[in-house]
Amino acid sequence: MTFQEIKSFLESKMRMSHIYQPVMIKHLLEQGGNATDKEIAHDISKYNQSQIEYYQKITNNMVGKVLRSHNIVAKQGNSYCIDGFKNLTKTQIDELILFFIMNSNTMSSCLPQLILKFSTKFLLL
Repeated sequence: MTFQEIKSFLESKMRMSHIYQPVMIKHLLEQGGNATDKEIAHDISKYNQSQIEYYQKITNNMVGKVLRSHNIVAKQGNSYCIDGFKNLTKTQIDELILFFIMNSNTMSSCLPQLILKFSTKFLLL
């Protein structure tokens, strides 16, 4: 498609019930013209206020609560911080991030079960 064809679509042909179409086009333009469906979905989710609110509730009622109980994070207003973060070196931070990356396949394999378990519990609150 030419620039003019894309612009014409955006200005006069696109019918929106939500922001999905322009977000997808914008994402593709920013990524050199192509992106995976997962990347596009991630970008769309950033604009979905109901999803953001849903995950804020999960953050506060489940994840944040557990990490606060283990003294890993502290909460101030609507912000979270890692207790003692200022005392960590760049190498230590990189090592912790690498641990997460190296174990993300193991973690993601149990994610659907965890979501089901905790979302059921969350809905009962």
